[in-house]
Amino acid sequence: MSIAGRYTYAQLGGDIRQIRIVLINHGKTILAGDVNVGLQEEALQAFKTRTVPVELILGVGVKAVAQDHLEYQPANSTEIKTLLTQTTIWTAGTAVNPLIQNLKSQIPADRLDKHGLPLVTSTLQLLDFPEVFAAGDCAVVQPQPLPALAQVAYQQGASIAHNLIALAKGTSPSPAHVSLRGTLMKLGLGNGVSNLFGKVQITGKPGDLIRSATYLEMLPTPLHDFKATTEWLKEETFHRDRRPKMKPETTAKQPLSSVEQPERSLIHLCMPLD
Repeated sequence: MSIAGRYTYAQLGGDIRQIRIVLINHGKTILAGDVNVGLQEEALQAFKTRTVPVELILGVGVKAVAQDHLEYQPANSTEIKTLLTQTTIWTAGTAVNPLIQNLKSQIPADRLDKHGLPLVTSTLQLLDFPEVFAAGDCAVVQPQPLPALAQVAYQQGASIAHNLIALAKGTSPSPAHVSLRGTLMKLGLGNGVSNLFGKVQITGKPGDLIRSATYLEMLPTPLHDFKATTEWLKEETFHRDRRPKMKPETTAKQPLSSVEQPERSLIHLCMPLD
């Protein structure tokens, strides 16, 4: 089972026809409010064409997760429903870094966003503590916040390094200039979508390769780049995952009812607890 509007691929052994994958999302659509919202249709299509298609339960809040089931509540309803599970995968995002949590008491409330993240200038310095830099998903850039993406954090990290050198030399720090290269999303094994600069969309294996190459190019040093590229090529060449083959069924497959058999293999993906 998976919880959240992003898909996490899982592979199980045994009779693949006994596997059910259900994605539970708090929103009424997947990727709502996300930087990848423009790739929504591609993601939905990928769910449908999986060896094991992904079922969606949208517009609900997860209330409890137990070893063999979870409980969820549809929006505008007081009814609590139960879904039997054997595996639950939580992909609901991240919490505020513990270091930031500990520093909150030293930062004025009007210098924090609604999630408790510190506001920083265009040079990535804290407003009241210019000797402190913060970036990525640990800060909110003023006046124009940026999406919490790896490609943003990589570029901001490089800017902080340059600004630290500038301060050491007695010169002024420079604003961080971040160039968004588009949205990149992995849709499973050997499948992805790359929306380059918001103009060109490439799907399938080419899209997956472009996504991987983009992140390799952003690694901080040539040594990191070499190591990551070597591991990637080794995985692609010698350890490639293979899709399980489905045996033809003699009878039509019936959808599972609300009282699924406990021995069914279930994977569920969920949203945060309310």
